[in-house]
Amino acid sequence: MMNKPGGPAIRARGLSVVRGGRTVLDTLDFDIPRGGVTGLLGPSGCGKSTLMRAVAGTQAKVTGTLDVLGHPAGAAPLRSRVGYVTQAPSVYADLTARQNLDYYAAVLDPRQGRTERRAEVDRALAEVDLGDHADALAGTLSGGQRSRVSLAVALLGRPELLVLDEPTVGLGLFVSAFAASEFQAVQFMPAVIFPQLLLCGLFAPRDTMQPVLEAVSDVLPMSYAVDGMNEVLRHSSVTGDFVRDAAVVAGSALLVLALGAATLRRRTV
Repeated sequence: MMNKPGGPAIRARGLSVVRGGRTVLDTLDFDIPRGGVTGLLGPSGCGKSTLMRAVAGTQAKVTGTLDVLGHPAGAAPLRSRVGYVTQAPSVYADLTARQNLDYYAAVLDPRQGRTERRAEVDRALAEVDLGDHADALAGTLSGGQRSRVSLAVALLGRPELLVLDEPTVGLGLFVSAFAASEFQAVQFMPAVIFPQLLLCGLFAPRDTMQPVLEAVSDVLPMSYAVDGMNEVLRHSSVTGDFVRDAAVVAGSALLVLALGAATLRRRTV
């Protein structure tokens, strides 16, 4: 999450990290622009967390050049401009959610007044929907709620850059109901997308398919999307068939959102 204009949010040149005699990152060169969301995909142990720690300025034995928001990674001016959420919730179990945020807010800006700091804490709690659990001990919260406390800590001070390590784990997002990591989520997606691409009529007319495949194709949302596009190409005005196809596609999207919302509630109660 980058809010201010300027050069790239992150620039790496010859970035390397060697840990325990093993090269984890090997002379990486890349630019990440501001104002967008960038994901890191890869199997466990490939260096994703190491790279994020390097960006956050907490990784040792980093060589090469790594600039974040125009400063060397880990520089003092970046402490209030970069928010970092680790894989495991970084909260104190014997403090309440509010006390955790109040403590971190005081460390982030010791000159901030008590009233202003309390308003900042309340804002961060509201942004992660933890207002009802603000005064509960972090140790009594669910895993998803503790993860949201960590996210709220990272949101203190309205950072220009957020670095989120495994952000879907424990947060109850729809994909994380099926996958423990973003890499597994990418593995899961082809099982949903590819059959629809093959059966939706883009590569072969559906009425020439085997009866079983045609029956499956007739209920796939992507088939309705293709039919809707064909209706637009064939007719200059809106037809009843197009309205039906658009309604099915929209209904499928709403169903996915509803499943995601149900997952969120189940994971965070």
